[in-house]
Amino acid sequence: KSIESVNWINKAVKHQCGRDFFTYELNQFRSKQVDVGEGFDPLGAVLWNALSYCQSEKDIHNASVIMMLCQTFYRPIIIPKRRSSLVTAASPVEGHTDLKDVSSAATSDSNDDEDCDGEDAQRGTKYREYIKERLLAHPIWQDGIYWEQALWKCTIEQLQTIPYEREWHDMDKHTRMHAVRRVHDVIFSQVMAIIHSMMELGCSQKQTREFLYRMCVVHQLSEMQRLQLLEHTLRSAG
Repeated sequence: KSIESVNWINKAVKHQCGRDFFTYELNQFRSKQVDVGEGFDPLGAVLWNALSYCQSEKDIHNASVIMMLCQTFYRPIIIPKRRSSLVTAASPVEGHTDLKDVSSAATSDSNDDEDCDGEDAQRGTKYREYIKERLLAHPIWQDGIYWEQALWKCTIEQLQTIPYEREWHDMDKHTRMHAVRRVHDVIFSQVMAIIHSMMELGCSQKQTREFLYRMCVVHQLSEMQRLQLLEHTLRSAG
């Protein structure tokens, strides 16, 4: 939380080894605590800086880890009851979902804040504001190449977990067709996951659909799979 620690981390993430160490330790910390409390703003600033170096250095691995972590770490916010009705996109803590635009809604009227004492706030509703809210404006999310490389990375990692009894060139026609379907299913699930992340991180419908159509063509997904992905996109946007 100290300025010295933040400055040290900001210097470390300039380098590949520093980013590797930082994201590894942060991922380990995630298993112990996800409510970062007062560390919310410093962590958001460091993650922004790390993302910038990931983008300039084509560091897809650490950018993908940060993408996951920013949807994990949060701070609790209490919205007084008389103002909680203004927060239409927020979700209660009990639901374990994220908070969108709560910080702006909660701080938009400083005069109201002066009128709300601590007792009033405690009678409000508690929400989670996720670190991703600090990173929505980062240019990496508008970089189509990043999303394509992130998909490739996730797909390769998933495919490596699938055992095959024989090499592709030793498979008979039926076995090879079954293996191809498994690959397409993995790609389909990963495209859906990436599309979800794109929408969570502020990508436009146009950008998301273009990515969807392009990946379906590149990876030869079926028409049914394309329609399912499109339906998922429309449903999530609505």
